[in-house]
Amino acid sequence: MIKFFRKIRQNLLNENKFSKYLLYAAGEIILVVVGILLALAINNQNELRKDKNAEQKLLKQLLIDYESNYSQLQNKIDQRTTIMTRCNELLDVIDKETRIHPDSLPNIFATFLLDPTFDPIDNDVIASGSIRLLKNDTLKEMISKWHSDAKAYQETEQVQHDHMISSTVPFLKRVGLMRNASFEFWSNIEFQIGLIEQGRNANSLKLKNNKGKIDVDYILNDQELEGLLSYIFHISLANNLEAESLKTKMLKTIKILKIEIEQK
Repeated sequence: MIKFFRKIRQNLLNENKFSKYLLYAAGEIILVVVGILLALAINNQNELRKDKNAEQKLLKQLLIDYESNYSQLQNKIDQRTTIMTRCNELLDVIDKETRIHPDSLPNIFATFLLDPTFDPIDNDVIASGSIRLLKNDTLKEMISKWHSDAKAYQETEQVQHDHMISSTVPFLKRVGLMRNASFEFWSNIEFQIGLIEQGRNANSLKLKNNKGKIDVDYILNDQELEGLLSYIFHISLANNLEAESLKTKMLKTIKILKIEIEQK
């Protein structure tokens, strides 16, 4: 093709048709430029198609991660709701509004051994730079803030975890309920959700229950108990309020992700 154009130019020069030569040369230049622009346009289209496919892949993965995190967060909320319900049950007993059977006391206190801590999937879209693929600015902003929002919530959870270790466990040891509460905890799969997979501990060693009589009056009349229950309720409620706020943001993000996936 190049030889063909070169031959035409040479013929025009040999025939002293200089004006036609210039016109032809200009046309050839325009043709080359158009070819280059066309090649660039095709290349840009290919890059846009690649980015679009990569964005869709990222959107779908983010949706999976956020839905998984949402499910886990709801589980933590449910656990703390159970904890608060048990706190109120015992406080009603302390206030003489209801009575309690001695055999149910270890199960109630086993609930306070729950340690609902949020451990979300942390997609590295910011560190990897793949967040640039997202076209929705609102979505970009929400995902950019996700890490700090989750971390702030986890810091509140840490307060409850520390209190369980420093106050709840020592109380159970002191009033002689630690063994029975631990037995109840590891005998009830609902307490273990988030710690182990169901059935994974089927062949593991089991803690034996204490068959001795539980001194209910001694435990319920302990001066520390009312304050302990009140604080457990307080910090559980505070955590759930933080969790509900985080859950609202997650739901908004999930909604946008679904819309972006459907539109593409």
